[in-house]
Amino acid sequence: MQFPIKYQIFISSTFEDMQTERSAVIMKILAMGHFPAGMEFFGSVDDSSINTIKKMIRESDIYIIIVKGRYGSISDAHKISYTELEYDYAVKIRKPILVFVLDDNKAPLLKTERDNDERLSIFKKKLANRQYSTWTNSHELASQINSSLQRWIHEQDKKLKGGFISLSENFEILAEVLRRRRSSSQRHSFEFLEDNEDILVLQNGYPHFSIDEISITDSDKRLLIGIPEQFREELQSGDPNGFNFKSRENLSFDSSNGFQDLEEITKIKGLRDKIKKHSIDVAIGLQELKKKNMARFNGEMFGVKSVSHSRDQYSERPRISIHLYHTDYFTYRVFASIYKELKNEGHAISKVKVIEDLMNAEVDYSPFLSSFGIAAFILTNNNNDVILSLRSGLTTHLKEDNAWHYTMNEAFSQTDIEDNLPSLHACFNRGLKEELGLSNKTIQSHAPKFTTLLFHRNRFEMGINAYISMPNLKLDELDAFRKHKSKDGSFESEKIKSLPLEKDAVLNFLKKDKYGLTDGAKIGLKNLLIRKMAGDF
Repeated sequence: MQFPIKYQIFISSTFEDMQTERSAVIMKILAMGHFPAGMEFFGSVDDSSINTIKKMIRESDIYIIIVKGRYGSISDAHKISYTELEYDYAVKIRKPILVFVLDDNKAPLLKTERDNDERLSIFKKKLANRQYSTWTNSHELASQINSSLQRWIHEQDKKLKGGFISLSENFEILAEVLRRRRSSSQRHSFEFLEDNEDILVLQNGYPHFSIDEISITDSDKRLLIGIPEQFREELQSGDPNGFNFKSRENLSFDSSNGFQDLEEITKIKGLRDKIKKHSIDVAIGLQELKKKNMARFNGEMFGVKSVSHSRDQYSERPRISIHLYHTDYFTYRVFASIYKELKNEGHAISKVKVIEDLMNAEVDYSPFLSSFGIAAFILTNNNNDVILSLRSGLTTHLKEDNAWHYTMNEAFSQTDIEDNLPSLHACFNRGLKEELGLSNKTIQSHAPKFTTLLFHRNRFEMGINAYISMPNLKLDELDAFRKHKSKDGSFESEKIKSLPLEKDAVLNFLKKDKYGLTDGAKIGLKNLLIRKMAGDF
């Protein structure tokens, strides 16, 4: 059997200002089936790590350098930046080199995105001595690197030494990346993601976030859309099937009731008119649900007012800071309906790619982030099996009804409070009780692990992935717990199943199961498998 050559590709650049670009390039290289190498795999760069860097460059088959707006940290020993030092070493040992420089005429940078312009200009002149490509954004950069690498690979002798043998599927490659990172005390997070442009990884914990690495606070802002007057009496009247829809009065972030401030911060013309129109559309839809005896209640929820990510200055562990606002289910449904219309129109809101696109000095799309939740898997059989739930069409309005999903998926409620603050653990525990019927005793004897902050662009929703290990829990026991009436009066899932958490079983399931898996759960399941293969649990 002939195995294709897999090349190790060293990626050189500054780091803090180029995490988005590096992530895009790493994922492109992995999608090509090759092995990325760089500072993600040896931690912070300083003079003590120079020999490690040089060794990794020597072991790589090709060297890529990406330049943006910063010259970067300067080596005390060599008096040039570490990026330039890496480049000079690659030249010295005659390593194949590809150069990519930001076109700052087409993509001008803010002053805060630049440093040491004079040194950077001199370095660029050095780079200009060889052929180079320019880029304007991370997607264009990844595409150009893909094309350049394909040309370089095509030119290589098939007997060229130094490539990695294919390990069949990127699961093994990614797991090996994690193992190498752990063995070298690497502290940076790593984004595992396939070609799904509508689900964006905003931050990963490694192997998961510790309790102090996720900060969730209440901004004390409120955003509420009242049920239109003509629908209130009918929707607010409860019934034996659990339909109970309390209306609240209009209230915007600035404490007014006209939503003018939302037009100003989102830059969406006519947003107030859209709110009125879609409020009626959602109310009509709720009327139909009530006629069909489908339970709903206008629960008080949390939305995301702002989110940011950073790294601890000492450990360089990832950190997430999330500020929430008060809202409710009706408001969430209205903004979800408006977003669907804007997406169909190709509005800029449907094109966001990074956290900074969601809210910045120019635009703030936080009104549309009116839901925040947890999606979690339960691991059983000593972490060798994962439990999946089949979504019930009775409890969701999404197009992915009747598809396999996470074991538990729960929206953040205003009841999820501990020590007067919104609590991920309170939300997680409530979800296990309400969706799966687990007892407090069972839940409290196991601790959840929060792993990945995700943004679902197709629904404009943000959430965090998690898993919980219950090694002795049996499927039939869990099924018995689950078969109860949830708080809103309906089963949260139609059925559950156990799936072996190993590559062949997961791939076979993804290809052949008649129900299929939701897009979010596909990403979550593959990430979970990679973590297991890397030895995280």
